[in-house]
Amino acid sequence: MFPYNVAEFVPIFLEEDEALEEAIQRSLLEESDRQSEVHISRSFKKLSKEEIEGLLRAHSEKVITPGTRQLHISRANVWSTALRQFKRPKFAESCEMLYVTFASDEHDTEEDAADLGGPRREFFRLLVKAIFQDSGAFEATPNGCTLKFNILHLQNGVYRTIGRMLSTIIVQGGEAPAFLSPHVVDYIVSGDILQVHLTPDDIGDPELRENLKKNPSLRVLLDLSGEDKDLTASLIAGVLRPSYSVLGSNRRVREELMVVKFREFLQCVENKELRDALGERTLTKDEEAFVKALRPGHILAFATGSSKVPAIGFQPAPKITFIHDESKHLPIAHTCANELLLFVNETTMADDDAFHYCFLVALMNGALFSTI
Repeated sequence: MFPYNVAEFVPIFLEEDEALEEAIQRSLLEESDRQSEVHISRSFKKLSKEEIEGLLRAHSEKVITPGTRQLHISRANVWSTALRQFKRPKFAESCEMLYVTFASDEHDTEEDAADLGGPRREFFRLLVKAIFQDSGAFEATPNGCTLKFNILHLQNGVYRTIGRMLSTIIVQGGEAPAFLSPHVVDYIVSGDILQVHLTPDDIGDPELRENLKKNPSLRVLLDLSGEDKDLTASLIAGVLRPSYSVLGSNRRVREELMVVKFREFLQCVENKELRDALGERTLTKDEEAFVKALRPGHILAFATGSSKVPAIGFQPAPKITFIHDESKHLPIAHTCANELLLFVNETTMADDDAFHYCFLVALMNGALFSTI
């Protein structure tokens, strides 16, 4: 038995863009001739069930065009037969009412019932169940269904097709698909992952869910923070430990100076002072943009491939290695070894902005501007 109650559903308007919401708002305006003002910005959560039904009915009348779309469905294979149809571009682009015919698997013939609404509503009921049970796109949690990470579904557009199915079900009078976990609904409504509030009961894996309840400290590994405030210049300096030459050697003195320069660079990045540290140096438009967006996490990602310290720490331990070579200037990273190579020479040791600029160029060449 499917574990969730359809009656608890609050309709969520699923579309690929904001067209549906805009249409609903226009409908609200048109149906409010007797009101001088309509507050479009009020939350849909404040609307009564009757108001929501009225808005949805008005939108349905506007978007559904005359004619019908033929749909042949096998009751024994609702998901596969529906998916095949909804993935067809012409079928998906049509706004006509569905005309559903069920195939009789026992006699290999079509059922006689004409679709005057009943077969379509039955199909929608079966399709909702198939989406959440048979599609492989969702998993059940105590709070409702949450999305599975299915790379094949993502590549093949199945998640997008499911969105079309749910939109069609809602607009064409099917049972409301009231099975989504609140955190999924939060994301659909807000579009902002930082507005999503999770609890252990939103986890599908029973063992992990119970461990989270027993050991709340594990939440630090799973909760999404709004900003990596703990990823500071000091932390990164502590993670990337210098591998110095022997104490007392001439190389050691030069290497210590390079560490001072590196930590100054980290501090400039954290404090958003790098542009000032580069003085009157002329930067390209791309370099200017890079400097503005640069954060300490980029430096850690450059050296290790990870913008955060892994839960089990780095293996092997990150380090800074010094190369005494006058011919090279740009830092190099060996991410497999968690190793940052700094070149020690007259250019990088000069009392100017050369070291900072060399590091900036190295970071840009390292293609670090993925989201971290």
